[in-house]
Amino acid sequence: IVGTLTISGIAKAVDIAFELPIKAGYETFSYTADDVADPLDYTFNGNTYQPDGFTAKVVIVPDDVTTVANVTFKGLNTLEVLIVPDSVTKFDWTQCEDCPNLKVVIFGDGITTMGGQNFQRCTSLQYVRLPKNLAQIGENSFRDCTSLEDIIIPASVTAIKGSAFRGSSLHDIILPTNVETLSSVWVFGELKNLENMVYPLTVSGPIRFPHFPWTRQQLPHPDCPGCV
Repeated sequence: IVGTLTISGIAKAVDIAFELPIKAGYETFSYTADDVADPLDYTFNGNTYQPDGFTAKVVIVPDDVTTVANVTFKGLNTLEVLIVPDSVTKFDWTQCEDCPNLKVVIFGDGITTMGGQNFQRCTSLQYVRLPKNLAQIGENSFRDCTSLEDIIIPASVTAIKGSAFRGSSLHDIILPTNVETLSSVWVFGELKNLENMVYPLTVSGPIRFPHFPWTRQQLPHPDCPGCV
């Protein structure tokens, strides 16, 4: 589904296009210019740092930023939307861990690997657009994201680290044919809402699903006739 997130001010309005894997229905997110964080509060010389006294709902990382450093947005209670541009090539650890009201994350395509625990315990997170060139999803990246029901894993991903989606609310998982490694049995652990999973037969690492009731369904992989 393609939609827009509108940020309006007294003088102008800006529409930001996004494409998200929304299973059904359509949601509108509307914010005013006053809801958007001032980049001067959390950026310096192409890097980010954790802001003090943060009350904004929306963060639009500027186009000249290349590195989002560790814990920049960790524990920010008011943050609801994070938009990361193509200029960012490094997205370090624990960026948004424990942000209870974060709902939407839109990544540009400059990031190839993500550190771990970036969205752990973001219990309101519903919609994530991952970079199309992403090769690795770090450990605990979306652990205990209990509102996350759908996510599109880009075709470029080759490795998913331990407990990356553990305890989320995913209904369906389609692993791209390039995925080679699941580093832990807990990558998809405790997915109590999981209904279907499609994965390449060539993937290494354990394909097991501990601690939840699940009946495996045979499905044709959209990109691979030899996959189930």
